[in-house]
Amino acid sequence: MTTNRKLTIGIIALLVINLIILSFLFMGHKKKNRQKNDKREGPMQIISKKLDFNDEQIASFKEIVKAHRENVQSKDKEIKQIKIAIFNSLGSDTPANIDSLTTRIGSIQSTIEAAHYNHFAAIKKLCTEDQLPKFTELSKELSKMFIGPKGRAHKREKNKK
Repeated sequence: MTTNRKLTIGIIALLVINLIILSFLFMGHKKKNRQKNDKREGPMQIISKKLDFNDEQIASFKEIVKAHRENVQSKDKEIKQIKIAIFNSLGSDTPANIDSLTTRIGSIQSTIEAAHYNHFAAIKKLCTEDQLPKFTELSKELSKMFIGPKGRAHKREKNKK
């Protein structure tokens, strides 16, 4: 067997081995992601499970959540628009009235927080007498679930301890 033939066979063997290894890596990665997504529950699933909602309650709960999300998203858009106006004014000769704009942001944020409270009060109204103790227990956990973007403030508190 010539040297060229040996090198060609070696290169082909290495390519096949690389392809096999890559396929295992990609197949394993997809499988792990699928398992993570299957196990991951969002706040909606956690709340309906902990409160042991029936099908009728779940349907009402979904409507409450949908309305709440739309409301909060519209308020978040308002805040973003104001922030855009604030930062765009930095480049102009006439600066924005920062006090009034930040006061407006605070007012909208206050509305959002009230909407969160009212949202959970509406969820409480869905509960039966048997579910109210579960809701009371859940209400103690709500701050941990919804403290902020991805629970950053909660994680900081844990790290301080």
